[in-house]
Amino acid sequence: MTMAKLLRLLGRRWYVVIAGVACTALACAVLMLTPRAYAAQMDVVFVVPGGVASSRTDDAFAEPLINFTSVVAVRTNAIRPSVKLSSPTAELYGLGVREGVSVTLADAGGQWGSIFNAPVIRIQAVDSSPERVAAALDEVVADISSASTSIQDESGVARSARIGMETVPLRPEVFVYTRNRTSEAKATAAAWVLGLSLTVCAAALSDRWARSRRRRSERTRHRATEIAPQSAATA
Repeated sequence: MTMAKLLRLLGRRWYVVIAGVACTALACAVLMLTPRAYAAQMDVVFVVPGGVASSRTDDAFAEPLINFTSVVAVRTNAIRPSVKLSSPTAELYGLGVREGVSVTLADAGGQWGSIFNAPVIRIQAVDSSPERVAAALDEVVADISSASTSIQDESGVARSARIGMETVPLRPEVFVYTRNRTSEAKATAAAWVLGLSLTVCAAALSDRWARSRRRRSERTRHRATEIAPQSAATA
């Protein structure tokens, strides 16, 4: 199809073009209104009775402590469903999550396998404001503490022999994610290219459908004019 034919087609289906351009402009406006996202990460470290997060755990206690941490993580996720990460290094924002939390056992492994070698539960939170992120972290830490206490209560562990927990860092840094001008320009350009391409396709399909309908109508009228004289002659 030549450019002249394309322009004539778009002129005939001007209403399709207007609708397509309007929808594309609306989509671009929605893209520009996408709010910022904020995210933070915190570790909950479990320690032996009387220990602190910075101290080295004795090898004799390491495995039981990690097993306990795993049980706490499972129970916490049962209380508050969280986003499952695709890999140990994955970030919620990078996975497209804009509101949610993840609660996972710290994994030192890679793509091909998991290595749980520390009694640490890693929390990630992402939301629309720093305050909401901080509140989400606090709520998850409270759930973890509650799960830890419940498990040890059920096992009848004495207060003096209980596993403790600490948060690292105490006040996690909150990061802000927002698009820069380059990414906004690329997103807008891509939206316009896609929108205009779909508009041209819609106009072409509409024109083809209208032409086909007109041809069928003309054939119907032509057959009717042929049948009418024959009917009159027969009469």
